[in-house]
Amino acid sequence: MESIATAFAECVRKERQSRELSQEALSLAANMSGRTTYNLESGTRKPSVATIDRFCEVLGLEVVFRPR
Repeated sequence: MESIATAFAECVRKERQSRELSQEALSLAANMSGRTTYNLESGTRKPSVATIDRFCEVLGLEVVFRPR
């Protein structure tokens, strides 16, 4: 099973690139540091629920939590 950090990293990177945003532009829009965005996209940092919500809001995505 894929980790949350890995799944989130892939989703954010894909969505950011499809909108032709740089990591810097996404960071500014989400009010996050560039280092945070880099770490989240590389999967080296686990995102908090608040961070997931912020990035999804900026990228126009909906957060859906599913029970196991």
